[in-house]
Amino acid sequence: MAVDARRRERTLPFVLVLLAVVAYATWLLRGHAAEGRALASREDRARDALVLVREAQLARRDAVGSFGTWADLEREAHLPAGMTLLDAHDDAHVVVDGYRLDVLLPWRLEAGRLVRVARPTRHDPDPELSTRHVLLVARPLQPGKDGYRTYATDETGVVWIAEGVSDDITAARNLLPDAHLSTSAIADTSGRVWHRLDKMVPFGEDGD
Repeated sequence: MAVDARRRERTLPFVLVLLAVVAYATWLLRGHAAEGRALASREDRARDALVLVREAQLARRDAVGSFGTWADLEREAHLPAGMTLLDAHDDAHVVVDGYRLDVLLPWRLEAGRLVRVARPTRHDPDPELSTRHVLLVARPLQPGKDGYRTYATDETGVVWIAEGVSDDITAARNLLPDAHLSTSAIADTSGRVWHRLDKMVPFGEDGD
């Protein structure tokens, strides 16, 4: 009996340490899971906000015949409810829960099909192309912290996605695409790899 008591006394500290480690690991996993859910929710809200802006742009085109700048949307009361235009004079944009939303308008046609897009403060939009094309982008303000996914959509309703932080340089630059993705996604020079969201196979459903 005395031997058993001494054995229990020797093993008790190890058991307590093990229980503490398990409890700490469980706490960490729960924290990471909650953080992951919050990040995914931010990404989803950014995508949904982009769809609202697309609807506003389509309404604007129906009303006046062309897609417009952020300032146009605000002035003509097409800015979606709850969105506030920031830096309206020099670098107009909207921020939604850690994501920056940009309006890119077409300014040049290349090779008869490729449409180059840019912020209106960088290149003057082409009036004729602006009746047909617009590209809307939602990108995390701090890639890897505010979100991993960058979204884009256009007048066709297609949603494009660039997943993950592909490399440190691309993440640090966090550039906007310079090509209308539906005319040529591979012509974009931002460093991102774009995929159509509706063509992506959910994880675990690819048959492997």
